[in-house]
Amino acid sequence: MKRRIVWILLGLAPLLLGGALFIGAGEVGWADWGTPLGRAILSLRAGRVAAGFLVGAALACAGVMLQALLRNPLAEPYVLGISGGASLGAALAILAGAAGTFRLPASAFLGGALALALVYGLASRSGAPALYALLLSGVIVGAVCSSLLMVLLSL
Repeated sequence: MKRRIVWILLGLAPLLLGGALFIGAGEVGWADWGTPLGRAILSLRAGRVAAGFLVGAALACAGVMLQALLRNPLAEPYVLGISGGASLGAALAILAGAAGTFRLPASAFLGGALALALVYGLASRSGAPALYALLLSGVIVGAVCSSLLMVLLSL
């Protein structure tokens, strides 16, 4: 039964991606493929649809990896403090005036990576990190990053 559902979803994915090209504020239909405006709108939408598909697939893979690592189907980036570190990194970049097109996401990624490294370092102080040590240090690092973010926002 599960294999049938997987094959159905894999068959529907290209149809949904193709259908997503025609959904938007601009009225572009099947008859507009040949017009210059229709081709321009569809070419712009094709890149965005493909990027959305790839980003969604990457986020799904990251979520599955977190769930497998923590052995919990409800795991999320907040549990390990990654989201708190990323938001703190983005806020620091904004305050430093480095909020450009690529600098802001890069600083958020760096903040999340540093928070994850801190969590791993705290959890592995006595050898290999245990699951509960990862969870507890992740919650602590996430709370500290969130509180620092609140201090930055209030100042």
